[in-house]
Amino acid sequence: AKEVAESRNGEPERLMKSRERAEKAYQKAAGDGQVAGRDADGGYTIPRAMNNMLLEASLENAVMRPRATVIPLGTNAVDLPTVDDSDHSSETVFGGVTATWESEEAQIASSKAKFETVGLKLKKLAVLGYATNEMLRWSPISIGGWLLPKFGAALAWKEDIAFISGDGVGKPLGLANSGDYLEVAKETSQTADTVVWANIAKMFAQNRGQDGSQFFVAHKTCFPTLSTMVIGDTPAWAPANLAQGRPNQTLMGLPLVYSEKSPVVGDAGDIRLVTGSQYIIADDQSGPQLAQSMH
Repeated sequence: AKEVAESRNGEPERLMKSRERAEKAYQKAAGDGQVAGRDADGGYTIPRAMNNMLLEASLENAVMRPRATVIPLGTNAVDLPTVDDSDHSSETVFGGVTATWESEEAQIASSKAKFETVGLKLKKLAVLGYATNEMLRWSPISIGGWLLPKFGAALAWKEDIAFISGDGVGKPLGLANSGDYLEVAKETSQTADTVVWANIAKMFAQNRGQDGSQFFVAHKTCFPTLSTMVIGDTPAWAPANLAQGRPNQTLMGLPLVYSEKSPVVGDAGDIRLVTGSQYIIADDQSGPQLAQSMH
C-alpha cells in the first residue's frame, strides 16, 4: 500500500521490477502454448484442406499408332499378301514387272510381280492394379475414375515402346529390329553425339515413300544440336528468332516428333525418317477388354 501511495510521484523501483517480471512470465507462457505453426504443439489438430485435383505428369502422345496401318482381326493370326518391291536396280518394279521399249515386230518380254506374305499374330498386353474398398470410398479423388484411364495410357505407352524397339518375342517387332531400314553413317569429321546437315540430307535421299505418312521421330536430346545445325555459316534448321518463337515442328517439310522412346543423340536411331503406312498393327476387332472385381 505504501508503494502504491508513493507511485503518485513516479513509479517506485520495486513496483517497476515486479511489473517487468509479470510481463516476462506472461510472454513466456504465451510462447510455450499450443500453436498451429508446429504440428506437435497443435498443428495436427487443424485439418488440412484437400483439393480433389491430383497433380500428375503427362505422358507424351503415341508416336506410331496414329501414323501406322491398323488392321482389326477377327482371329488370333492372319497372313497378309504383300508385294516385294524392295529392289529397283534392274529397272523392275513390284518385284519383277518390267516395261521395255520394243520395235514394231519384236516379241514383248514377259514380266510378273513378286509376292510374299507378312504374318500377324496377336500378343496380349495387360495391366493390373489394386485399390482397397476404403481408398475407393473415402478418397476425395475418384480413384476408380482416375485409375482406369491411366491404365489405358500405360498400355499405349508400353505398346509404343514395342512398336519402336520391340524384339518380336511375345511383343510386336519394332522399327529398330525389323531389318527394314537403311542406316546413315556419321560423317568422318562429325563430332560425337551431334546431328549435322549431311545426316539429314542423306537420310532424306533414301526416302522413297511419298504417301503423306512420312515423319521424323527423334529423341529430345537431338534438339540442341539440331538448333545449331548449319550449312556453311547459315543456320540449316533454326529460324532467326528461335529463342523468341516456337521451335520448328518440321524437318525437310515433314513432321518432326520428339519421343523419349527413341535412343539418345549419338546412338543409332536417335533420329529416324519413318514411312508410317508401311508399319502394320493388328488389333483384336473386339477392342480392349476391361475386367473389374471386388475381390
